[in-house]
Amino acid sequence: MSGMGDDKSFWLTTTDTDYEGSSGNGPDLLLQDSVARTKDLADRFASGYAAIHSRGSCVRAKILGRPALELGDPLELTGTPESGLAASGFVRSIRHVFDASEGFFSEAALQLEDGP
Repeated sequence: MSGMGDDKSFWLTTTDTDYEGSSGNGPDLLLQDSVARTKDLADRFASGYAAIHSRGSCVRAKILGRPALELGDPLELTGTPESGLAASGFVRSIRHVFDASEGFFSEAALQLEDGP
């Protein structure tokens, strides 16, 4: 961490707490990211992590290829081997894949309707 800007990496600190970032309120969650080298960047990263955490839970699923599936579409996972794996929400990210060994499938991140 540098106390004199991004271009002064050779000036290191002896107290890391001077360069910790924070955001929001509630219980503390300690995250370390070596890319945040200044207090300003640490504060920005903390705000970003807080925004992502406030979105709620997300489930990733690999399903049989669904080419019509798009971002924001509602999706429900049913018929799972365990009832706890069943979920419903909307598609947060999607990736369609075709390969020789597995065929056509879609990898989707499902934003759950019931947040934390």
